[in-house]
Amino acid sequence: MQKSLQEASKLYNFQVNKLEKLGGGYENKMYGHDVSTNRSVVRVNPPGHKTEIEVRAEMDWLQYLVENGAPVERVVRSKNDDIVELIDTDEGKISVVCFEWAPGQIVKKDDFSPELFQTWGK
Repeated sequence: MQKSLQEASKLYNFQVNKLEKLGGGYENKMYGHDVSTNRSVVRVNPPGHKTEIEVRAEMDWLQYLVENGAPVERVVRSKNDDIVELIDTDEGKISVVCFEWAPGQIVKKDDFSPELFQTWGK
């Protein structure tokens, strides 16, 4: 994974040594990049998990939501001016996408409440 992240860092201009793993990563591996001049979230899909078409469809949907005023963070385009980058690994291709950093905090189980779920549902 480290080699793949090194390749991705060149495409999205982040520093691998500044990445912090976020959450449990059930569907994807998520990393926060917290440098004051370039705060972002890097998402890595493992080989065989989702097709390139599926990942692109997700990113297109997010871009549509942003363009229509939904409170979601923007997808960051790579140096290749693309919204999804594929990187070859020994296990197969992984897809990497990058997002702008969202303000707030990671929700923990102790934060669960009826009010939280109502807000999330909106």
